[in-house]
Amino acid sequence: NWRNRFLSVGGSTPVNGVDTNVFYFYSNIAQVHKGLEADFRYKPSTNFMLRWYGTIGDWKYDGTTPFRVQAEDQTTGVSGDIDTGEIDLSGTYVGNAPQVSTGLGFDVDLCQNLSFDMDMNIYTKLYGFVDTEDVIASSSTGQVYQAERLPAYTLFDAGMTYDFSLGNNNLRLRGNVYNLFGENFINQKDQYGYYLGNGTTYNVSLRFNF
Repeated sequence: NWRNRFLSVGGSTPVNGVDTNVFYFYSNIAQVHKGLEADFRYKPSTNFMLRWYGTIGDWKYDGTTPFRVQAEDQTTGVSGDIDTGEIDLSGTYVGNAPQVSTGLGFDVDLCQNLSFDMDMNIYTKLYGFVDTEDVIASSSTGQVYQAERLPAYTLFDAGMTYDFSLGNNNLRLRGNVYNLFGENFINQKDQYGYYLGNGTTYNVSLRFNF
């Protein structure tokens, strides 16, 4: 149970007939996080291992939250509050992170000191940011506001590890490929719109063990 949290979100809204950049400030936010996690590993042979994990979350806002909306005057550049009040976020899902995820992967030794691994990760129950105007509209009709639920997505990651020695020094060369198949997915949504997650990325590292 997290209380007295602060959140600021940028957006755009008409002010005196002009589309204006605004910031929404929420204070004294309370969140209740509940969930379960599990992690299993199975090694049927000395050179092969399977692994699985799963998380089920239920993260919601709780109670009434003061808010203010601040806009910048297009002529003077001075910022000021254009709206203030309180909104009831009870029962609204927390956005910006998948609340349910699961993954399956394996590690295999290809030969001495060289191994390959791959993981499939599934993410779902992901919501956008809270929209103040929509919360107020929902409250006026007696409904519990929910931000837009974003599409689930699946990502594959892969990597290789090579252990070797240089003189008396033990080294590990590691290469990773994230989002192996270049999946297009949405990982955030706010008043400005939708944000895509990273495409395929790579990294290589060399670790010195001592």
